[in-house]
Amino acid sequence: MAQQAAFGTQFQIDNSGYTTVAYVRDISGPNMSLDTVETSYHGSASGWRTFVPGLIDGGEVTLDLLFDPSEATQMNSTGLLSELTGRSVEGFKVIWPDASTFSFDGLVTRFEPGAPFEGALTGSATIKVTGAITFA
Repeated sequence: MAQQAAFGTQFQIDNSGYTTVAYVRDISGPNMSLDTVETSYHGSASGWRTFVPGLIDGGEVTLDLLFDPSEATQMNSTGLLSELTGRSVEGFKVIWPDASTFSFDGLVTRFEPGAPFEGALTGSATIKVTGAITFA
C-alpha cells in the first residue's frame, strides 16, 4: 500500500475558472454515504432484514483555514462567503498530492471566522455536496 503525505493538497472554487482557496490548513471530506432501502417482508424465510441500495449522498467537505479578511477566495466579493450569502451552487475541486481530483458542485452552508486571544485569525467553512462527485 502506497503511503502519501497530505501536504500540498489543494481545495479550489470555480469562479470563472478554478482558483485555489488561500491558507487552507485542513480538509475533511467529502464524507460520502449510501442510503439503504429495507425490503424485508412478513414472508421472509430467513427472518433477517434485507436491503437494497438507495441514493448516494455526497456529504460535506469541511475546511479549516487561516482567515484573511482581504483574501478574495475567502470573502464576500468572490470567495466562500460570497457563495454562502449568494445562496449559489458552485463548482469545487479537491486536488490530492498525486494530482488526482474529486470535483463536485456544492453549497457553502457555513463560514465561521475566529480570532483567538493568543493566535492567528482562523476560519472554517462547510460545503454541502449536491449531485455526483467526479473522480479523476
